Amino acid sequence: RCADVTGVQTCALPIFHFSVVTGSSEGIGKAYAEELAQRGLNIVLISNDVKNLQQAAIDISMPLQLL
Repeated sequence: RCADVTGVQTCALPIFHFSVVTGSSEGIGKAYAEELAQRGLNIVLISNDVKNLQQAAIDISMPLQLL
């Protein structure tokens, strides 16, 4: 967005918003992350189980790529 402030054109840099979801590899955390992703939010998935986290990332991103 640009604005004219006291005769000077200024433009704000875009702001990127991220939602951080802990425990996102399974259960409520994964369901919450899926819902946020479906709503178009950028999400950061956090879990202490790397294998399940990688699968959750695939599960969450695949339906979005098909749309």
